[in-house]
Amino acid sequence: MPELVTWEAGGYRKLTELDQNLAAYASAVAMDLRSACAGTFPFERPHRNLRLVADLAPLYLHIAAARETGATSFDDLSGLRISPGEEDYATARIFDLFGAEEHVDHARKRIRYLGYHEAHREFQQGKIDVLVSLNTLPNSSYLTIAARQPLRLIGLPDPLAEALIAKEPLFSRAMIPGGLYPQQPETIRTVSTKLLLVTSADRPTEEVRHLLEAIHENIGDFRRASHGFNRSLSPEETGIRDALDVPVHPGAKEFFGSV
Repeated sequence: MPELVTWEAGGYRKLTELDQNLAAYASAVAMDLRSACAGTFPFERPHRNLRLVADLAPLYLHIAAARETGATSFDDLSGLRISPGEEDYATARIFDLFGAEEHVDHARKRIRYLGYHEAHREFQQGKIDVLVSLNTLPNSSYLTIAARQPLRLIGLPDPLAEALIAKEPLFSRAMIPGGLYPQQPETIRTVSTKLLLVTSADRPTEEVRHLLEAIHENIGDFRRASHGFNRSLSPEETGIRDALDVPVHPGAKEFFGSV
């Protein structure tokens, strides 16, 4: 198996690079993969070369505000400085769906589109008030931040959650359990979706199978790094393949058929 080289690009554009065989593998939020394969916004054409490899983990929408802001509800975000990620991140597009809501119009005027790492730095420097991300539970970066700077998770109001699910049915209602983050005893209502591993149809069957074998052999390390990592990675067994109607790579079929 060839040496893997990580690539720092984020957002939906990496699926276009993957479709054009400019990369070998990518993680993808389920809504992005569906849009890429269908050729719907933000993609300009169908991406027929993409293949599912694994269903990695559920992702939960986190909205974290600095406690010093006093924000305790979504309505309180108005006027605060918010970073929902880069403009091509799923989180930024999700937050944009809320833009028509009157109570976040003012907040949108203070949105800063930054990569997660840069946004976290600015949050800790007091330059940003609110972080928005899709991440597994718990979000390890938020645990690190919370150890140094108190933050509060903000729940997603039912009308906004229902509107999002109506537009993006690959999302569902979810809860972030109380006590998962420091000084956060209450359960937070939010939404969740899927994080997927994707490749192109041109990747060799043996290579994809070997990659999954390596993941399987080190699954304990993956789960220690991310507690939300799925126990079953098979996109057919978890049902995401049917929900997306995206082909599974033959190498993945071979692997999951043998375990």
